[in-house]
Amino acid sequence: MKINCLGFKLITLFLFTTFFCHAGDIIIKNNPLDKTVIFGNSKIMMTLDYNQKCNISNVIINGQTVISGPAGIFSEIKTASNTYSTLKLTIQPTIKIGQNTVSIKNIKYGNDEEPATENWNFTITDNDIKFEIERNLPKAITVEEAAFPSFKFDNINTWNGAFLGYGGLAWFYLFNEKLCTYGVHTDQSTFWNSTTGNALKVDVSAQGKKVTMKYSRSADDHLVYNITVSDKEMTSRYEKEKRSRFIRKKTDVWDSFTASAGKY
Repeated sequence: MKINCLGFKLITLFLFTTFFCHAGDIIIKNNPLDKTVIFGNSKIMMTLDYNQKCNISNVIINGQTVISGPAGIFSEIKTASNTYSTLKLTIQPTIKIGQNTVSIKNIKYGNDEEPATENWNFTITDNDIKFEIERNLPKAITVEEAAFPSFKFDNINTWNGAFLGYGGLAWFYLFNEKLCTYGVHTDQSTFWNSTTGNALKVDVSAQGKKVTMKYSRSADDHLVYNITVSDKEMTSRYEKEKRSRFIRKKTDVWDSFTASAGKY
């Protein structure tokens, strides 16, 4: 997954010391005491939190904060009985910092019946960030919803809309009440803000898999953007012919599916 800034190209030491790497416009700053890493370039900066969880807690684009708070960007799996995410891990993950890379391994979440493990790798260049997520499922799981990952933007008005990879457009002013949701089969979203002139391009690659995206106005007025990767093309959950892609008063636009065992 690659995240460009304007874009962002998208698809996982000790005491008070801080590791700092600065090469050209690339910045990587690790704070092992707080278990956070700040990284990015002159256009986009991110804060990774790996303290018993794994998420991007802050994103700044050209000086505009678009994501902040305890959720941010994270992976999530919802089954009929439980919700698991990288916001709560079963063990502490491990981190490795390179000259222009940040790698987080052994991101374990779920339970004994429904376990998941991810590895996150970020490659930072002067112009974009490549974010690779590898998810391993040791057994098949029936999934109600799967975010791979989920973005919780600060407000429904953070962006005016998103240009879609096939040429369509999602206008967020149409989300005029809480829990409006739109789902679409596409591998690209370019969010834009006409006031600031900033944009965020998310370009997903998942070889051999199907990619869908979902945009929701949450109950607390955040814009929630989910990417789902599945073996087969997703179907809509509602209406007799399962064609409804824009729904109100709920967010589960996609039908349940089986995530087979293996690597994603």
